[in-house]
Amino acid sequence: MKLLKSFLTNKHGMAFKNSFRISLGFGSSATLGLCGGMCCEVQRRFTGLNYRPNLFCRQTIPAFLSVDFIYLFVRQLQSLFSNILVGLLKFQYGLKLEPINRRVARDQQIALIETALVQGRLVRLCLIKQCSPLANPFNNHQVLVYAIEKRPEGVVILYLYDPNYPLRTDILLYTGHPQSNLWYQSSGEHWAFLFVVVPLVGETAKFFV
Repeated sequence: MKLLKSFLTNKHGMAFKNSFRISLGFGSSATLGLCGGMCCEVQRRFTGLNYRPNLFCRQTIPAFLSVDFIYLFVRQLQSLFSNILVGLLKFQYGLKLEPINRRVARDQQIALIETALVQGRLVRLCLIKQCSPLANPFNNHQVLVYAIEKRPEGVVILYLYDPNYPLRTDILLYTGHPQSNLWYQSSGEHWAFLFVVVPLVGETAKFFV
């Protein structure tokens, strides 16, 4: 297993859930996710870049249009201007990968994860819910990987910080059968594909889809 021993989800993550209530006017509201912004901020804190300490002290979800909400919303927008848009065009909306080619692409991403962890870096992933030209990008998700385990039978297990499950240390992402292209999450979700998001500004390593 390759593990960042210095990272603990229940110590370095945020204590509140990725579920922000926003007002739509006329008494109606909706729920917004800022997983990218939250992951970016946790990553920045762990990497030693500037971050907002208040977010790691609070126990409750920031209110709509509060300073903390706006800060995370800006981070969310910044998270999209890495290689996420390129990755979505390539893997979610681009050429449909045949099963064998998708497995090759999956193995390439696994290799990138391993390389980053060996270098002592948290790895931000974009999880794709569906690979289709008609897929809804808002169903995708961002998480952080702090450990990887490769079993002899070919199963790969990723240990996650997931903003949807704050402070939990038991959230895993794993492959099923070696010939399967799906990723399964221990919390019940499944994902069609994933790719590594390029490091934050200020880091030296570069990972591209």
